[in-house]
Amino acid sequence: KGSLAFPRGDFKGCLAAHSAARDLAKRAAEPELEARALSGLGDAYYAQGRMFRAYEVIEDCLALCEMHHLTAVEAANRFMRGTLRIYMNQTEPALDDALKSAALARSIGQLRPEIISRLTAGWVFQSMDRGGEARAQIELGLEATEHLGAKRFEPFLQETLVRVALAEGDQEGAFLLSTRML
Repeated sequence: KGSLAFPRGDFKGCLAAHSAARDLAKRAAEPELEARALSGLGDAYYAQGRMFRAYEVIEDCLALCEMHHLTAVEAANRFMRGTLRIYMNQTEPALDDALKSAALARSIGQLRPEIISRLTAGWVFQSMDRGGEARAQIELGLEATEHLGAKRFEPFLQETLVRVALAEGDQEGAFLLSTRML
């Protein structure tokens, strides 16, 4: 129910449903279901701008994942910790999470978390003025997007390429990239 409330912007309902799901999962001793509920809670807190609370919840989720070898759930959430670390001004750990998440997702064939992990890594590399490395991550993300057939991720990835081109003083290249986005 929480996952249905989230896209409607019903964060109160989302939090209530994921909290109930977590409680039930704990009572049933189902760590994977508990980790998934924590993931949903983390997303809801993030969407509300409650970054430190989201970070705590995602930390709990990842601890369960590591303890119970929940690789797919970990791959879908490690990049989120990286994203939250960006907002917490923890640049190097954010990059580490994004790169580990991308490698993990790729190793188990999970393209969606790989794409978002590559995007997150691209953001961090770009913020560190490491354009070549940002571009490499974004290109890998675009490759995964093509394999998945998920065109909705392309504008986010391409926007990062535009920012890299601008940071490198390539206004013409940035313009050409931005017109491809339209």
